[in-house]
Amino acid sequence: PKKKNPTLVKKRVVHSATRGYYIKVGAFKDPANAIKRIKAEKMRYKKVDTKNGMLTRVLVGPYYSHKDAQNDLAKIKSKIAAGAYITKIK
Repeated sequence: PKKKNPTLVKKRVVHSATRGYYIKVGAFKDPANAIKRIKAEKMRYKKVDTKNGMLTRVLVGPYYSHKDAQNDLAKIKSKIAAGAYITKIK
């Protein structure tokens, strides 16, 4: 039998987001309401804990380009969070 190589196992990092453009919905103590609204719009999202662990950032995306994110920004501002904006994760 072949042995599995443990170096091939990908570790999942909970506190970071994949590279790309995101729409930042906000930072919340309890992000459940924002996530519920995002799911209602059938959009992908990520939760990222802040450095101090007190809040959870909610990001919609990732988007391949700034233009792709711009296409959803108006909808997110009107239906999810008026203060939403585009940010880039490097």
